[in-house]
Amino acid sequence: SQHILIMGEVGPKYFAEGIALRFTEEGRKAVNEKSYTWRGRKSAKSAATVPGFEDSMIRGKTKKVVDAALYAFNKADEQNVKNGFLSGYAEAKDLLTKANNELPEGDRLSQEELYDYLVWRGDEVANDTQYLYTKLNAMSVSRSGLGKVFSILTTWTSNWLELMIKWVSKRPSIAYQQFEKRTGGKVAVKNWSSTYKSIILYMVILGLTYALKERERIKAWEYTGITSLRYLADIAGGDFPGLEIP
Repeated sequence: SQHILIMGEVGPKYFAEGIALRFTEEGRKAVNEKSYTWRGRKSAKSAATVPGFEDSMIRGKTKKVVDAALYAFNKADEQNVKNGFLSGYAEAKDLLTKANNELPEGDRLSQEELYDYLVWRGDEVANDTQYLYTKLNAMSVSRSGLGKVFSILTTWTSNWLELMIKWVSKRPSIAYQQFEKRTGGKVAVKNWSSTYKSIILYMVILGLTYALKERERIKAWEYTGITSLRYLADIAGGDFPGLEIP
């Protein structure tokens, strides 16, 4: 589902270019040395990459068990974050390089300053599609004892809903807005998430996965994130996932 969100945010072209960058020196250097999102994931303990979990919730032998159990999850999360970052980086490299070249020669950004905006957009995409599971990024209610437990069940869903709202409202990229403010120029081509393309592509994918589910009995529908709506409704109604009262 996370890769579907990346594709929706930047479109198939830049998603494919982002994947290709994984195998280049430029891409590896950008994500490993410049991305604060990926650096934050690497420095976090394994449980901190799981929605609603904090290291303070697990200690001692329990922590070792959790670390081992989450190894596969963390490796998958690594691929998601890196692909998200590089997809945004690829999009910005194309759109902002063209916008910068169209400026009068004296107003153009240096390659070093332009590069900072590419990284900014990369982290923006990674954050919006892979989410930040940190104390600073959490809602205040999730910092209480009961809130910590409840947030484990709702953090991914609330972040997914925020992304859907962004796409429907065509909220522009902050990185691109700041580029335009800094240079006085304009990014001529709107990125996908600044148009209805993101939500339309997502709806098309939903339709295809639903048809696949009905025809082949493959649970593709569950990997789109749309079931978060039912999930949130169940919680609101008092039906907690995985909890059955005999």
